[in-house]
Amino acid sequence: MIETELTAVVVILTNAEYYPRALNTIRDIRSMGQWQGDLVVIPVDFAIPGDTIREYNIQVKIFDRIDLSDMLIGIGPDGFLGTDRRELVKLVQWEKIHVFDEWFAQWDRVIYFDAGFRVVDRVDYLLEADCTGSIIAPNDAGFPDGDRGPKTDSRFKRLVYHHASREVIAQMKMDIGENCMTQEYFCNCMWVYDTAILQYTNIKHELIQMANRYPVWVSNEMSVMNAVLNVKWGIWRQMNSRNQNGKYMYAWTEQTLQTHPTTYRDYCYIKYASTI
Repeated sequence: MIETELTAVVVILTNAEYYPRALNTIRDIRSMGQWQGDLVVIPVDFAIPGDTIREYNIQVKIFDRIDLSDMLIGIGPDGFLGTDRRELVKLVQWEKIHVFDEWFAQWDRVIYFDAGFRVVDRVDYLLEADCTGSIIAPNDAGFPDGDRGPKTDSRFKRLVYHHASREVIAQMKMDIGENCMTQEYFCNCMWVYDTAILQYTNIKHELIQMANRYPVWVSNEMSVMNAVLNVKWGIWRQMNSRNQNGKYMYAWTEQTLQTHPTTYRDYCYIKYASTI
């Protein structure tokens, strides 16, 4: 059963460029998502229109930009070789770390969606699974064959710059674990976490420190979230492929499932929807 006695908040983060997509997600949350609870939007370097705040009953939370100076010095002005250059041109992604600010400890659970996510069924299905002391997020490798299509072999080493110096990699392994490179990792486009984990330590500070300590993160904040929450602390739990009614929880896109055609009606939450 859904843990209705727990307090929960849904969080979206967006800048001006992504605001039109974020607005779709906000509308979905209140309509198809049937979420009547708290909804927080974190704007990055822009102001959310007042009529939107009133219409969708939004709480706005503003944070200072995260300081990534040491990381950017370590990466250098030319960035990494062989990447999409997100380490230089998508720095706004790092602002997702604010979702672990101690301000969110006023709720029991925090649910996060990337701007642009299509929420096409109830949000509170994300509260069905027990996430006590953990964070629940989809496995980036997908789900077992026979349910959601073939499962790929995605390992943490894919999130680390493979041309990084041996000294930096050796130090990172000492910090987060010698066997870190072989662990599976989660996709951080959506997640739910138990705010009790905010009592472990200053998680937000830990994530920022990790980002600046090792300039090797080819997937930006997703790399660091996995380094700390998954590899180092081991508190990630894989999101179930289906909810308690047997409906698919999550899809990157409807075409991900290759065994038979699906539409948005077969899922609860879709990152890049093409049939709606």
